Amino acid sequence: MRRTFLASVFLAALAAASPALAAGLDLSGNGGGAIEVFADDGIEWEQDAKRFIARGNARASRGDVTTSADILTAYYRETGAGGTDIHRLEAVGDVRIKSTNDTAYGDAGYYDVDRALLVLTGRNLRLEAGADVITARDSLEYWGGEVNAAVARGAAKAVSQGKTLEAAVLTAFFSEIAGKNELTEVKAEGGVTVRTADEVVKADTGLYDVRKGVVDLVGNVRITRGENQLNGARGRVDLNTGKSRLFGGAQAGSGTRVKGMLVPKKAGE
Repeated sequence: MRRTFLASVFLAALAAASPALAAGLDLSGNGGGAIEVFADDGIEWEQDAKRFIARGNARASRGDVTTSADILTAYYRETGAGGTDIHRLEAVGDVRIKSTNDTAYGDAGYYDVDRALLVLTGRNLRLEAGADVITARDSLEYWGGEVNAAVARGAAKAVSQGKTLEAAVLTAFFSEIAGKNELTEVKAEGGVTVRTADEVVKADTGLYDVRKGVVDLVGNVRITRGENQLNGARGRVDLNTGKSRLFGGAQAGSGTRVKGMLVPKKAGE
């Protein structure tokens, strides 16, 4: 059975038993309360399929988190108490998920309410967390709840405080600090590149402590500054001071040597 409504619907029963979660782009709980759905071109209720389809500048809001797209489809299920709750949202066309401090962009995506998982695909995938920006080519995930992390896959890049970290996969961890969802740590895997104003650092994997401004690198570490280059098994780059350290083995002080190539300046340079 299909019914067509006017431009908005208030889904008060759909708040059901979700936990109260307030961090980041988590729509699964976000302090409880109802989910409101709006659309310029109307909302269809397909009772047999147990879903609402909102078209034209469609928006679904709960607390301070809003999902907007050209088309939003909300799937619901009946609860034992005779009510209903949404368990999945699907979005198509100019997708944007926004909270007080964070915004994510994509062409299409879905939100699994039970898993507190948002997945975005399409071109120009981007997550803005305050002044920090994370981009990806293939997909961008946001895990809410206690995880509170984003996973950028494919040519992933994180830009924080003017510094750039690139890898095949970046996992960004957030913490709620002074009421804001702040980026605190980034795990990089697969062809890691760190760029500063003076250096390019490459490695197999890396871990970026955002608050300290320090990146710990492991595996085939190579630091390049101009024509000079240093190679080692492990490294640490302080993005605040610009100082880099290299170690030869799995532990500092091991017998494996660090290799370097230092090119002297030419006369007149």
